[in-house]
Amino acid sequence: MEAYGIREKSRRRGSHRLSPPLSSRSLLRPFRAPPEDNSPAEKKKTREWDRILITNQEKLDRERKRERR
Repeated sequence: MEAYGIREKSRRRGSHRLSPPLSSRSLLRPFRAPPEDNSPAEKKKTREWDRILITNQEKLDRERKRERR
């Protein structure tokens, strides 16, 4: 009975409320991506983010070049 109690306690400590234990079933189930939102507003937002990301990348590249010299 003692060993069972210890095992129970350690298992309880390891589990966390936010992350359910990974069962083999959840690993086998294929991950489904959420449906894409193709509304014009969403497309515009994505374009703006892409532009920001690209300009940030260019800035980083320029800084790296400057450091190499």
